Amino acid sequence: MAKKQKRFISDIANTTIQAAMQEQSVAELLDEMRSTEDFTEAHPEAVRDFLDALEKAAREQAGHSVCRVTSAVALTDEDLKRIHEALAKKFDGTVSLDCTVDPNVIGGLAVACGEWRYQNTVQDKLKQLTKHLVSTR
Repeated sequence: MAKKQKRFISDIANTTIQAAMQEQSVAELLDEMRSTEDFTEAHPEAVRDFLDALEKAAREQAGHSVCRVTSAVALTDEDLKRIHEALAKKFDGTVSLDCTVDPNVIGGLAVACGEWRYQNTVQDKLKQLTKHLVSTR
């Protein structure tokens, strides 16, 4: 399998190779992984990491970002539209929103998109204030 893994990595990293060849390389490696008895059971972290990396590479190549938005209350369609437009502009590509309601944030928004973070919640502000008050005692 190591030979196919090396070919897979080489094919995926080579941006001059046609997408069909990259897809074929991925399909061959996945078929081999599936046919290896108990591979996924014996190496669940390796499989998960591989699939996560593959998904991330595909999103990056397509210019697509998944942004996780957390708010204290459900956002209106208008709010979602404005947030979506702003994030699509920021990340210069297609964006999909994964929205979560968490009353613990009290108010404001938390947005995570890859490594980028926007933390502007009442909960975060209270944590910062508490940390500041404790450090100035």
